[in-house]
Amino acid sequence: MMRPVVKMALAASATLLLSGCWQSNTPLIPEAEVDKVKLAKAYETVEVGATKPMRYRMEKDGKRWKAFKQNADGKPETGYRLSFDKLVGKFYLVQMMDAVGQKVEAYRIFDLSSKREMIVWEPACNDEDDAEAYVYRNGSTCRFDDYRALKKRALVRAAQISNGNSAGGTLDKTYKAAKNKDSV
Repeated sequence: MMRPVVKMALAASATLLLSGCWQSNTPLIPEAEVDKVKLAKAYETVEVGATKPMRYRMEKDGKRWKAFKQNADGKPETGYRLSFDKLVGKFYLVQMMDAVGQKVEAYRIFDLSSKREMIVWEPACNDEDDAEAYVYRNGSTCRFDDYRALKKRALVRAAQISNGNSAGGTLDKTYKAAKNKDSV
């Protein structure tokens, strides 16, 4: 019998080209809703078409984390500032901003069920999202203008993902904690 997460990952990969994302013009997660999470100091993932893993160095930034993609020389290339807002169980709504916290890049749903990996889901805008107040749809991309609307839709998606329903989002990436002196 196939596990629900495996079934969902297979279904999600088939719809990857149709996926969009959740965005906002300004940061929506209030400071009081940002949760502290424990993460490793470095993660790796294999990008599509890559021959070796892409490495991300993690730095604690108060209640937030900064993630820096490293180039072949181990130097930081690009970075994101991540704010985690607990949904249900080990699922979090994550606000991904540029490294200095000026521009919102996207929102994702992170599954932190495993101590050694982060599973990242990309929610695409759908009719139910579009029907919500303060949500504006453009194809498969939603722009949220209100935290409550964003959180409400994220709770629905986290429940769908945890129940093996591919409507929750597409599997974006799985990041494994790096196995060296940089891991905790």
